[in-house]
Amino acid sequence: MKGWMCAKTPMQTGNFKRLSEAAHLDEEPAQDITDMAVMDFMEQIVSRFNVEVDAGLELIREYRNMRPYLLDSFDKGDTFGITTLTLCVGDPSKAGGRGSVPNVNKFLEMVRYKYWGALFRNKEFVGRLTSNLRRQYQNMVDKMAKYDFTLFNIQKIAAQMNAEMNQGVQDTIVALFDKMTEQHTWYPETEKNIHYYNGWKTNKAHKLTNKVILPIYGVFSTYSWCRDTFNVREAENIISDIEKVFDYLDGNATTAVDLHGVLQIACNKGQTRNIPCRYFNVTLYKKGTMHIKFRNQDLVDRFNIYCCKHKGWLPPSYGKAQYSNMQAEEKVVVDSFHGDGKEGSGEKAYTMVMARPDYYLAEPTRELPLLMAGA
Repeated sequence: MKGWMCAKTPMQTGNFKRLSEAAHLDEEPAQDITDMAVMDFMEQIVSRFNVEVDAGLELIREYRNMRPYLLDSFDKGDTFGITTLTLCVGDPSKAGGRGSVPNVNKFLEMVRYKYWGALFRNKEFVGRLTSNLRRQYQNMVDKMAKYDFTLFNIQKIAAQMNAEMNQGVQDTIVALFDKMTEQHTWYPETEKNIHYYNGWKTNKAHKLTNKVILPIYGVFSTYSWCRDTFNVREAENIISDIEKVFDYLDGNATTAVDLHGVLQIACNKGQTRNIPCRYFNVTLYKKGTMHIKFRNQDLVDRFNIYCCKHKGWLPPSYGKAQYSNMQAEEKVVVDSFHGDGKEGSGEKAYTMVMARPDYYLAEPTRELPLLMAGA
């Protein structure tokens, strides 16, 4: 009993005092770490990570020191006996057999996994990414669990994400263009999505008009007992990906809309037609299609120009030479792209593009809500 009385109890150690204080502070007020502002999130989550690691390691050390006193037998030779108190890391059923002690490295990896996962789910950190880009980085969590969770490492991964973002955004924009044009032309209802014009390197290409029809899945419940007008979460997932693509092109010129709130109000009212989203109105049909009507033709034009330039469907001189200085075959493409194909029909619209190159010909915005190296 003398040794026991002299031993420091766990709650007397500095690390457990820190853990207790952190828990007390978290109560005022409690906040979902996936919803916090990014800078507050960084400061608090790294501090919380350090507290959890320090406290966990201290607990494991205390347990190892106390383990000789926790055996179910007084036999001195029974060094691998069953303990009256067990401490494990992770799933207790996979904690090991007789004599097992908590694995420090496994504990550290699990805690790092937890915090890296929270980072890649934080709405301020990855909220503007479309679902495919979010999945790309969320799939990195297993790899990142091997790296310490520090501000330095967070800034490094953020810088890497920013460096890779340009190609990722470009691919995402073009993928939506393909989805809104050629990929769904085999639906009889979506044939009107296509507008043909004479391409520079191909004799047939596609262009988005201010209306588009897309198939939707899971937006309407097949269960008779469901009383919701439509599944708000599924509709939000589909529509938000489209909105985020246009976010890259819009440059915050359009007032933001609370998409979830708009859809929830529509659902509560039983409304499925002309639901006002940020850039367009949507109408949802139970037969499995969604009609989109864009309100900003300039933004649609920018979308078309960006994607068609990327695909090489416009002449190399597009956006560089005035219409009057173009070759005859180049004018044919411009007349088909901006007009009705008749000679000179595209000159006026093309002149407007040349007058606003900072809008129509600019690269997608790179102002993403990510920490930069050294921030």
